[in-house]
Amino acid sequence: MAAAAGSTSTTVPEQTTVTIRPNVTADCVARDTCTECTAAAPDCSWSLVRQSCNDTAATEKQLLEDPGDDGHHHPPTKPVREAGSCPRLTVYYQKETNLTKSNRTVTVKVSNDPTGTLRVLLERGVVYCHLNEMKYPGKVESGGRQITCESNYLESVNSSLLSMVYFATSMNGVPLAFDDKSDHYLDFTVPRNACVTQNQLGPSDECKVCLWDDDVYRYYCQWCPKSNPCTGSYQQCDVRRLDDLRHVAQVQDVLIKCPEVRIESIYPLYGSWAGGTEIRIVISNHRTLSENKVTVIKVADSRCLLPTVSMDGKAVTCTISPTNTSVLNQGPVEVTYRSEENKLLPTFTLRSNQSFYFVEPVITSVWPLCGPTTGGTKITIRGRFMDAGNTVRVYMRENITCEVQSRTTNEVICITGASNSTATSAVRIEFDHYLNKYVHDPPFVYTSTPALDGGQTFRGIASGGTRLPVLGQNFACIHNPLVHVSYNGIQYTGGCVVENNTYLLCTAPTINRPAPHQVTALKFGFQADYNNTIVKMQPPTGTPDYTLYPDPVYIDFDTDGRTVNVYGLNMDQGYDHDADLTVLFHNTGVACNVTSVEQDRIVCRPPKQLSFKDHGGRSSEGQLMIDDYEDDEDQLPAVLVNDEIIVTVGNLVYEVKRKPQTRRYSSPLRVNTIIFGGIALVSLIITIVAAVVYCMKIAMTISNQQTEMRSLCKHLNGADIGTGTGTGTQTDSRDDVESSMPPTKDRS
Repeated sequence: MAAAAGSTSTTVPEQTTVTIRPNVTADCVARDTCTECTAAAPDCSWSLVRQSCNDTAATEKQLLEDPGDDGHHHPPTKPVREAGSCPRLTVYYQKETNLTKSNRTVTVKVSNDPTGTLRVLLERGVVYCHLNEMKYPGKVESGGRQITCESNYLESVNSSLLSMVYFATSMNGVPLAFDDKSDHYLDFTVPRNACVTQNQLGPSDECKVCLWDDDVYRYYCQWCPKSNPCTGSYQQCDVRRLDDLRHVAQVQDVLIKCPEVRIESIYPLYGSWAGGTEIRIVISNHRTLSENKVTVIKVADSRCLLPTVSMDGKAVTCTISPTNTSVLNQGPVEVTYRSEENKLLPTFTLRSNQSFYFVEPVITSVWPLCGPTTGGTKITIRGRFMDAGNTVRVYMRENITCEVQSRTTNEVICITGASNSTATSAVRIEFDHYLNKYVHDPPFVYTSTPALDGGQTFRGIASGGTRLPVLGQNFACIHNPLVHVSYNGIQYTGGCVVENNTYLLCTAPTINRPAPHQVTALKFGFQADYNNTIVKMQPPTGTPDYTLYPDPVYIDFDTDGRTVNVYGLNMDQGYDHDADLTVLFHNTGVACNVTSVEQDRIVCRPPKQLSFKDHGGRSSEGQLMIDDYEDDEDQLPAVLVNDEIIVTVGNLVYEVKRKPQTRRYSSPLRVNTIIFGGIALVSLIITIVAAVVYCMKIAMTISNQQTEMRSLCKHLNGADIGTGTGTGTQTDSRDDVESSMPPTKDRS
């Protein structure tokens, strides 16, 4: 690239700078100076002969194949691979001006050439100086340490050309790479050194000089405001093609890519597609760029109207026009400066790095949805892009302003104004005067103070937890409603839920210090948060006191095989039988459907379709139809009925036992068990009776034997007395008889 640029020598063909770059990587080629090239070492290296950056491996291979390809120098010139070994080329420009002539002397000095290779090349080579398209020989002096270029301006440069001149030097037809690319540009305007000497002032701080490349061109631009003491208002750009830097390119639209002349910020970064957003663009050096120019601004390809410069001259504001589409798009901000007086002057355009977005605000929720007619309700509106554009306004009932307090990306908070009557209406959110968003469902409701209807009675049991339906008006706007009951100087409360604008569902409070044992009338009331204050909702005049009933008492239950009867006291007072009462079979959790409630009795039946747990605790599903057992009082499913049921009323939970004397219900299996058990019992009784009879018979036999033996003994004794002579004989005879008798244990 650099080798072809600026080379006009006829003695050294330009083709020599083209054929020596085979297999060079794009990354190396793009590096224009030695320091840039060696920053990529060891992959890249700088050729002093070619003044270009090359692929190191390809260069070494080429030198091995053709050692003389470096320009026929012997020995071959080694490429530079370290930044510290890069020669430095610096341009010094001197001006001498008088009434008769104007000499221009440009000096290029060589420094930091540790091997002296570049100095040798300069002394042995053919060196030319170039001013725009003109060239003339340069003088190599001081042992190759300096190139001097002298020229008479009137002879070498046509006076009709621009005052900015492109300067270059070449060695053997190869342009030398200056370390500072801006050294190629010489300013032939009024000498600034003289300006500084005469006015003791330097160029204005607002003067900017920038050099940049894009994909095709190299730009070198100067901007100075009219306040500049040396030049006044001055703007000029030198544009050249990168592939041929010898010639000036005529470019009418210059996109500025200068770090010092740029769009610094834009605000806001997004707005409604419907337009109306005022955008503020901060531009460095805007005052200079806009002198004698028309400013045109585009935001994401949409025209921005009525551009206005800020007082300090550093910012421009404009209003985005409608895009006529809700399709979301984005793009940078472009500010173009165009001369209406001289159409030949190029236009300068700045393009922001930030993008502006056209968005569609989305409303997701509004809370609360009601408030008093007096106003003052804080409304929170949530959504996306809620801070789109500059302004947002909120209206209730189309014309009542909700004053915006804060705004973020996700929410807007406002305070409602007063309404002259109760009403229901949509909420309207307006973005930058052009885009309106409505919230119709649910609407916002203006209401009056909440109040209770007359003709209602309220009751509960001591344990509480039962339902208290409450009718009234304007409940939709209240929060945290409560019912409170006073008993023995203590206030007990229960919570409420707002079902709709006219209906509250409250829970009877628990009174347990101590619980009453008789019906008691108590003072009560309701309260709630309404418009950030607590309001009392007292029952209308004539409403009876709250009736407190003692807790029901459940004693036991029994079953006749088809229904379950639960017995107790106070079982029908102080609660809604349908809403508050439940009876469950303990083991299964199956509900027993209540059919009647009396003061001392509850009657219930199991459902037709059952879902229960078996005795092992495992879940099971069964369908036992009432028809299967309702005709037979002994067919109630045994899995349901056991010794315990659970009765619940509000917060009160009772575990009720079966009556001990109640005949147990038997399933067919249990009936069979009883029958077989009875047969076994009768058999046992018969066996015992037979054994007793047998034993009595044996006992009678033994008794008869003993009686006979006694008679025999007496008879023998009588014979001995009449014939015997001593007692010993009698004794022996008796002993003999007794010894022949069975043992005493056996006899008994």
